[in-house]
Amino acid sequence: MPQPMVRGDGALRILFLSNDYAYFAAHRSNIVERLASLDAEMTIAGGNVEGDRMPFPGGSIPALPLPIDFRRLSPARDLATLREIRRLIRRLEPDIVHSFTLKPNLFACLVCAWYRMIRGRAPSLVITFAGLGRAFRADENILHATRNRLVRFALYALVEKAGAVVTCESADDAATLTAAKIARPDRTIVTNGSGIDPRRYSSLPKAQAPLNAVFAGRLLRAKGAGLFLELAQSAKLREFGWRFLVAGWADSADPDSLSPEELNLAAAEGWLEWRGKLDAEEMGELLGQSHALCLPTAYNEGVPRILSEGALCECAILTTEKGNRSSLVLDGETGFVLDANPEAFETALVQLASDPARIARMGRAARQRAVALGIDDRTVTDRFLEAYGLARQPGPG
Repeated sequence: MPQPMVRGDGALRILFLSNDYAYFAAHRSNIVERLASLDAEMTIAGGNVEGDRMPFPGGSIPALPLPIDFRRLSPARDLATLREIRRLIRRLEPDIVHSFTLKPNLFACLVCAWYRMIRGRAPSLVITFAGLGRAFRADENILHATRNRLVRFALYALVEKAGAVVTCESADDAATLTAAKIARPDRTIVTNGSGIDPRRYSSLPKAQAPLNAVFAGRLLRAKGAGLFLELAQSAKLREFGWRFLVAGWADSADPDSLSPEELNLAAAEGWLEWRGKLDAEEMGELLGQSHALCLPTAYNEGVPRILSEGALCECAILTTEKGNRSSLVLDGETGFVLDANPEAFETALVQLASDPARIARMGRAARQRAVALGIDDRTVTDRFLEAYGLARQPGPG
């Protein structure tokens, strides 16, 4: 049975792989901070690295560029990514490789499976799915559907051979991966999100009028940004006192993204306010003053961080079944679970505007629900430490 690499010098050495450095720095620094308290040695290799070190509260870790194109298959670029991952493992000799999101997960499995097959030993591997994304959704485009089937088959073929421990943000995603025989139940851990500091998000005094409805995040149509734009154009909702606020970034490289021109036109028409990309403090202030958070997503989400932030800020949460994978939203109690169509969301917003006291009740219940689900940094990083411990045990294959 292939064995984990063991260096014997005492300090745990971890290599993180991420398709996007900014994503890792924004959403995974809690893992880095926790591991630093345990004297682990860490390196992050990611796409679009800024500088040669990643800061976190209390220190920094080395940051290395990873040549990765996470939006599309690119044989030459993908081969360069594989070679770089293999080179980094050979040079850094990590005890654990921890990858995030689909393409780094797939490539890390391929490299570690190769190590186990050729050398009889490999770094322990943890792969994290922040959501199942496009690869696990039905697609009417034949080329896209074929690509998605190939990706799922590659994961099926490689995850166990690499000895990987799988972490998912939701139990639904874990069930999907185990049903597809990509992940083994005894080597799968549900983290219930990426972790959040509840102290940074709280309700602020909310004005009685106007009522603020927020959409925040990547401005993809699959995530409901286009639907939210339709809601903002509703004269009926404006008559009921709703104001529509958008916080996020338009990605010109993603054909599914709203364009800056669309958003600027909507703002010029007075339909919405586009705040752009906000930092954590600015987002906390925006949500704290808002009444409803809308995520009309049709995307295979994990546990959307923005829903947890909105709940902690006592917003009523309006989302879809795909957005509610953590069961944060109890329909009619902490918000609404709706079909992904404008009529359903418009009806729910009209109901809330007609009963402002219900908005406040839902908001308080949403915060209580979020805290009870264990979405805080400490609880979530405990689950990642559990995954590391499991990964260090001799795995299958």
